[in-house]
Amino acid sequence: MTEPVRVLIADDHPIFRDGLRALLATDDSIQLVGEAADGGDVQRLVEQLQPEIVLMDLHMPGVDGVAATREIVQRSPHVAVIVLTMFDDDDSVFAAMRAGARGYLLKGTKQADLIRAVRKVLPRLVPGATAVRSWVVTSGLLPRRGTARRCRRRRRRSRTRVRSRRRAAPPLRALRSARG
Repeated sequence: MTEPVRVLIADDHPIFRDGLRALLATDDSIQLVGEAADGGDVQRLVEQLQPEIVLMDLHMPGVDGVAATREIVQRSPHVAVIVLTMFDDDDSVFAAMRAGARGYLLKGTKQADLIRAVRKVLPRLVPGATAVRSWVVTSGLLPRRGTARRCRRRRRRSRTRVRSRRRAAPPLRALRSARG
């Protein structure tokens, strides 16, 4: 049996860290080595604890997740960063990937998908794993380019349809006077 994967959690919400800790504890192949509440703590703990993977939130007080990811990748290139956040807009996704994140998951991700992502980003667990970023994109765990834009466009169209129906409908006063 292989050694468990050493994981560090970086999130500013204690209740989310508690839930993630409980989730990771259900898998024997993952060992939680530490938790950080902001980007500055993450950088310090990475140097101190030497995790293999950091599960990183993007928006934290102090140093944000993108800057912390960039710093971790520069100082400790052997550490894989998986962004775990609630923001699925294109700007956040691509900023994290440009900073060196090896994966991008939303906080609503299923437990099995999170565990699978942790296993996929480590070449020692998946022999020959080289195109991790392409796996994240093609697996559907990363929104395709333009997804947020398409969703906004659909919402605008549906609002426009509702407004046009309101304009086409006779005013309420005209209906009342016709009845009365």
